[in-house]
Amino acid sequence: MKSILTALQDGRLIELPETDKDKALGYMANIMEAIPEVTNVDVSAGVLEREAQANTGIGKGWACPHIRVDGDGELFSVLGWSPSGIDYGAPDKEQVHLLVMYYIPGNQRMAYLKELSGLAKAIQKGQGIENIEKATSLNDV
Repeated sequence: MKSILTALQDGRLIELPETDKDKALGYMANIMEAIPEVTNVDVSAGVLEREAQANTGIGKGWACPHIRVDGDGELFSVLGWSPSGIDYGAPDKEQVHLLVMYYIPGNQRMAYLKELSGLAKAIQKGQGIENIEKATSLNDV
C-alpha cells in the first residue's frame, strides 16, 4: 500500500467539508491535481465520468474513486474522511466515511489492483472502518 503510505506522509489525508458526493469528489480531485507529477488531466471530470459509468462505492463504509490515464507515471492517492458520512450509493446502502481516490497511469494498473486488494483485505480482517466512522478528528483517523 505504497501510495496510501506516501499520501499519509505527504499530508494527503483530509477531512471532507462536503457531504455531497460530487462536491466531495471535486474537493479531493483538487488536492490530487496539486501533486506536481499529476499533469495535463482534469481529475475531477475524469473521476465524475468514471462514477457515471459505475459507482465506486465498495461497501462497509468506504469507496475507491479513481481516474485512469494513458502513459507512464506514479500511482498516487488522496484519502478523504467524512465524519458524518456521504450518501455514496454504495451497494450496501451504508454511508461512506473513507474515500481513497487514485490516479492510475497505464503502467500502474497492476500495482493499483494489488494495493486495492490489500486495502480490502485489511478492512475485512480488521473491524472494517468502524473506528474511522467513530473518529472525531483527523488524528483519530
